[in-house]
Amino acid sequence: MKTILKLISKHQAIQAFIDHKPYFANLSLENEALLIAASFRKQKRNITVVKANGFLARQLYDYLVQLINSEDKVQLYLQEDSLRVEEIASSLLFQSEKIRTLTQTLDAKPKIYITHVGAIIKKIAPQSYVTSRVLHIKEGERFNYHSFIKQCFELGYSKTIRVDQPMFFSYRGSIIDVYDVNYQYPIRVEFFDDEIESIRFFDVHTQRTIKTISKITIYPTTDMVWSETEKDQLLINLDQTLAAIQNKEDMHLLEVLTFDREDIENDHYHPRLYPYYAMLDQRASFLHYLKQNQVIVSLIEQVETANEKNVVENVDYLIERFNEEHVIDYNHLYFDFKDLMHEFNALTIPQFEQTNHIRLPIYPLDLGSGSLLEKISYLKRQKDKTVVMAISAVHMAALLEALVQKQMPYVMASENITPNTINIINQDLGFGFDYPEAKLLVVSEVELFQIKP
Repeated sequence: MKTILKLISKHQAIQAFIDHKPYFANLSLENEALLIAASFRKQKRNITVVKANGFLARQLYDYLVQLINSEDKVQLYLQEDSLRVEEIASSLLFQSEKIRTLTQTLDAKPKIYITHVGAIIKKIAPQSYVTSRVLHIKEGERFNYHSFIKQCFELGYSKTIRVDQPMFFSYRGSIIDVYDVNYQYPIRVEFFDDEIESIRFFDVHTQRTIKTISKITIYPTTDMVWSETEKDQLLINLDQTLAAIQNKEDMHLLEVLTFDREDIENDHYHPRLYPYYAMLDQRASFLHYLKQNQVIVSLIEQVETANEKNVVENVDYLIERFNEEHVIDYNHLYFDFKDLMHEFNALTIPQFEQTNHIRLPIYPLDLGSGSLLEKISYLKRQKDKTVVMAISAVHMAALLEALVQKQMPYVMASENITPNTINIINQDLGFGFDYPEAKLLVVSEVELFQIKP
């Protein structure tokens, strides 16, 4: 796709996008993906796109991963919009993806970050908090065994008997196993007294060593980290609230707050504790983690509506949870969305076109609902156009058979595209498109085989 993105990047709309010009409107997800991918190819810097919800964010992310052809250069940052859902059904996979993305922000290489409004208004630990808690260990280093265990708890790892999934750790004898989400395999650290004797990756199922390493970095598993001073402040605030509740003999709320207090005291970073955590000073938005960052909000009307809905629903839930007691200040539960947009000079893309708007003249490709052979015949008649077919291995044989049957010449392309012929690239793509100005048709499996993207 590099050659295609290079071609698209020559259009004036791409430079206008790079220059942060407010001339764009009513972008489809496909056009938005092409605009972002071509801009990133032309001028590499961090780009963060804010969508209305996690579903739209994941769709855009999937398109961009295919266009950029790299999961490392495109990152997805999601948070659960609903505090109620997060408290009851928090997913380890969901949490792992979020932490992996936060860790990627420590890398200075430019990336595209796709997120949503519920994620950026949420208050998380400042990046400096996270980096200060990163655990660097190396073979032969003196490191107290019990101190290592304590730090694993502080990093948010949950203790288990046997490590078989990320974000857990276990210890027995002189061995500590830790499964960091940033690595494919769990880490086994073996001690000899207060010295790290060996570090290795191991297989979860066989427990056998995969690779021995001399040093490694272990990252936090949570974005909700507090200092000892902040923890003391949280406990003082809760003790004051508990004293007031005891006087009212509200046993249900007394039980809720007591349970929450125990988790804070023991550094159990449960999502349920977010309302207390949000009251602390020096919290950060995900946007604060990114340097030299272009922030895009699309489509702004959808995002603003989603933001208002989420905030109201979450405040209503907490009022219900705390029996209408003013346990926290609901006005400080999240960052103000408009303040963030102003702080980061966000480019807002509206739903409706205005004067002086710029359009990237790329359009959806419709090959109809006919047979594969009929679609091939149509493409054969486009003699003045360059056709690129992005096909995965699953459908490659069927496509090549149809091309032979129609006596249609083609080339198997990699980087370079041959003009005025059919080029086949072995790649997944969730949509095809027509770029008339460049006389280019890009065809995906969605159009050829009528599969869902």
